[in-house]
Amino acid sequence: MFARCSVELAAGDERAARDLYWQVVCAASEGGDAGRPEQRLLTAATRNPFIAEPHVLLAQTYLGEQRWDEACEQARAALDLLAQWGTSWDKRLSWEAWVAWSRVLLKAAHERAWPDTAYGIISLGEVRHAV
Repeated sequence: MFARCSVELAAGDERAARDLYWQVVCAASEGGDAGRPEQRLLTAATRNPFIAEPHVLLAQTYLGEQRWDEACEQARAALDLLAQWGTSWDKRLSWEAWVAWSRVLLKAAHERAWPDTAYGIISLGEVRHAV
């Protein structure tokens, strides 16, 4: 039961959301093509509207495509859901890590800037000291 016990999530919807999300994650980690990752993630988020992680991946996808407003919308949705639950659905990362990454994505969407190199991505969390 979700939404203050007013909505029941069908097992088939939960399973479909998990499978679609995992297809995107596995394809990305193997360096393969997830085959329409945007559509898979949107469908996952629709089938299970109570999980944040598809929104996080969508925000990151949109940033890579310079779709700033959509990235902002997805990052906000992720943060809202993470705040509601106080736990992560995808346990590969802690709740705190999902929140931190979602905040990085939201900041990048607001700044309308996203790195185009691996080093740029790695240095997103860098704290620069004034010299």
